[in-house]
Amino acid sequence: MSPWEDDDDEELRPLKPFRPAIPRAGHDGGASRPRTPRPAPGTRDPDGPRGPTTGGGGPREPRPSGPGGTAADGPPLGWTPSRQALVAGVGAVVLLLVVLLVSSCRSGDSARTAEQEVVDRYLAAYAARDYASMFAEIDSDAQRVYPVKRFAGLNRDTYRLATGTAITTGTPRRSGREFTVPVSTETRLFGTIESELRLRLLGSGDDARIAWSRNLAWPGLGTGERLTRTARMPPRGTILFRDGATPIAKGESRSSTVPGEVVGAIRGELGAIPAAQRRRYAERGIPATTKVGRNGLERLLDDRLLGRPGLTLKAGSRVVGRQRPKQARAVISSLSLPATQAAVTAQASAPSGGGLFAMDARTGEVLAFSGNAWSAARAPGSTMKIVTAAAGLAENATTTGTDYPVQTSALGIQNADGESCGGTLVEAFARSCNSVFAPLAVDVGSSPFVAMAEAFGFNAAPPVPGAARSTIPDDLDDGDLALSGIGQAKVTATPLQVALLAATVAADGRRPAPTFVRTDADAKTREVLEPGVASDLRTMMEAVVTEGTGRAAAIPGVDVAGKTGTAEVRTTQGPACRDGSATGGDDAPSADDGGSEGASYRRGDRAVLRPAAATLAQSTTPGGADPDDLDEPDDEDAPDDGTSTDTTPADPTTTPDAFPSSPAPTAPSDDAPTICDPSDSTDTDAWMAAFAPTTGGSQDPVAVGVLRRGDGQGGATAAPVARAVLEALLRR
Repeated sequence: MSPWEDDDDEELRPLKPFRPAIPRAGHDGGASRPRTPRPAPGTRDPDGPRGPTTGGGGPREPRPSGPGGTAADGPPLGWTPSRQALVAGVGAVVLLLVVLLVSSCRSGDSARTAEQEVVDRYLAAYAARDYASMFAEIDSDAQRVYPVKRFAGLNRDTYRLATGTAITTGTPRRSGREFTVPVSTETRLFGTIESELRLRLLGSGDDARIAWSRNLAWPGLGTGERLTRTARMPPRGTILFRDGATPIAKGESRSSTVPGEVVGAIRGELGAIPAAQRRRYAERGIPATTKVGRNGLERLLDDRLLGRPGLTLKAGSRVVGRQRPKQARAVISSLSLPATQAAVTAQASAPSGGGLFAMDARTGEVLAFSGNAWSAARAPGSTMKIVTAAAGLAENATTTGTDYPVQTSALGIQNADGESCGGTLVEAFARSCNSVFAPLAVDVGSSPFVAMAEAFGFNAAPPVPGAARSTIPDDLDDGDLALSGIGQAKVTATPLQVALLAATVAADGRRPAPTFVRTDADAKTREVLEPGVASDLRTMMEAVVTEGTGRAAAIPGVDVAGKTGTAEVRTTQGPACRDGSATGGDDAPSADDGGSEGASYRRGDRAVLRPAAATLAQSTTPGGADPDDLDEPDDEDAPDDGTSTDTTPADPTTTPDAFPSSPAPTAPSDDAPTICDPSDSTDTDAWMAAFAPTTGGSQDPVAVGVLRRGDGQGGATAAPVARAVLEALLRR
């Protein structure tokens, strides 16, 4: 069979690749050599290992034999025990290095996370101005140098200097141990200030802390740099009378074309910023050296007169904020020049001074004031019967038609000069019968009576800054309640408060809030009386002027309503006068002007005198002054050169309003020889509350409260003053 023919019976085997013979040195390239058959797979060569060969059929290196001389029992060919150990050791080292590397990476990530959390906590506290939490994140050396109070003070003062209102922090960018944080600071005076806060860490991981120094109190400050603010004030604004043309105070000299005795009663004076108010002014950028209003209109209108300061805010030498100065516009006050002249002229004759306050009952505009219009509170005498009557009507304890017996006294309280007095409620009010209104106050009861007084404004913060409170005890026994009903005992009031009594009735039972700026808008009001009660009181007050104790306040052709008052400052009648045991001073009940406003309240045969409690605002803490609650130290070393680098404000105290031109007069001495002398007028204060017109129309009703200290009966001396001022106002 031909070698190229198929043998169907023979199994086909795969062909081996052809390998050409490579001639060896010393051999004939064309000669052939015998081939040694290769052992089958899985069997050994019976002749032992072949000799050295090379690839392509040449000789090969013998495989080292293992124990027993067989290759199968040992390591692979060319492998030795030392090499095996070396590889195993290297593998173990590599594995250990991998484990350490992974552990190190995990530990590093944990430390970086802890450090990031320190920064995040500090920034959250920084944005919230939480100085205690900020302090907890700074390094221990900084904590020793800057104890927590000093640390908080440095940060707080810097923030206030910039007039900051809010802080927003961005995402920190880390570079090694430093973090750069974008910061936006909202301010009242400089808008939004963009800057960067650079924080550096000391320590690592959980022990990391912020490396703090003073320059971190404001973003972007370099080492040794500070945030500073300089300011310069524009000229102070002008104050005008309500005519819009006549100056009350103008220019640096605060001059006026009106005589000094007139404007001096209302203008007030300039002076240093009170310690209690430094923070409030600093928040507006006002330098600590600025002269501000200390009393009168200069104080009341101060915020409108200061204008806008020119400010420059610097971080080191770099300007980060600026505000241009702007002078305030002239302020047209509510004050009437004719009424002010009338008030000053009429009150000039008061032997011991006094005060006057007049206002528009609809708009609340203050039309005139003089003297101690709100800075001294005294026993109001029978003007308090407005409150007593209002409480009686509101509580249904009386009506205008109720008849009262004609008598000289009730509950041991006498009518003036022992006069017999009574009749209807209207008649008793017109003649100011103590024998009617002392028992009426007791009938009403302490709580309703005090509540009515407080609705009129007693015991509340006055509506004028710097004013003294008008007061009444909140729990009265029957004796004090009876005396309080006629304006004695421990009741006190200012001319401002007495004017508000009249203005409330004039405004149909709603108490208007005063304003010192000209306006035609209706005042903000508070309801005190129901309209029906206010109408009854109006009728009763008209009777005072037409047929009672206030006839001297009548104006021809004008409906005027009012209530007189005469408050005793020394004993004028009663058993104490008869037996010679009377004493003087500001602690006696009251007698009235042509009517019967009081005398001694008697228990048994002894006269019991209740104090009239003359309260001078100069020696008390008034309500109504601007409160403050800071506790920073004063800045006593600020330069007085028109510029200022602002500092921390001072502790607050309330500052009473007092006029240098109207000092509080001294009451007659207790040992004056005229005690119990009915001809002596210095032992009583004269009061008048009035308003006109009482009917509707185009003319707003105007109300006035008048006090003349130590000047006899209200109907005789205070009523004419009220008439003069009302006449001037009704001509406006």
